[in-house]
Amino acid sequence: MIQKILRGYSAVLGSTLRFVALIGVCVATGFLLVYPLWKLAVTRPDLYTLIFIFLLSAFIIGVFIMRVKKEASQNPKRFLLSLTRKAVLLAGLIGFVSLILSYERVLAFAALILTALVYGYLAFVLSSNTRTSDSR
Repeated sequence: MIQKILRGYSAVLGSTLRFVALIGVCVATGFLLVYPLWKLAVTRPDLYTLIFIFLLSAFIIGVFIMRVKKEASQNPKRFLLSLTRKAVLLAGLIGFVSLILSYERVLAFAALILTALVYGYLAFVLSSNTRTSDSR
């Protein structure tokens, strides 16, 4: 009976020690990752900003490339239509912002309306032709 009690307490103690060790590893890893980044951000903010922008851009481009490969291999026509819609939105947004910044408000809102019309045509008129009958 005493042996069962000791085994029970040793199991609880072992679990507690593993939990404490895991917390210690997490704290140490966090310190090893965060402290150099904080030090770099405080001492050289320009370099920190460049590194952060580079890493974020690389991540976004990597995710985009993986999604492009997957979508292009599944249905190329639908992929090109999706890419065209995204390009229209991006071009419309860039045109709108650049016209607003150059104080051409009327042309900016005309560009915004034109973007909405072209996107609507691509999204609702052409997309309905590429869908299958069971996806409607």
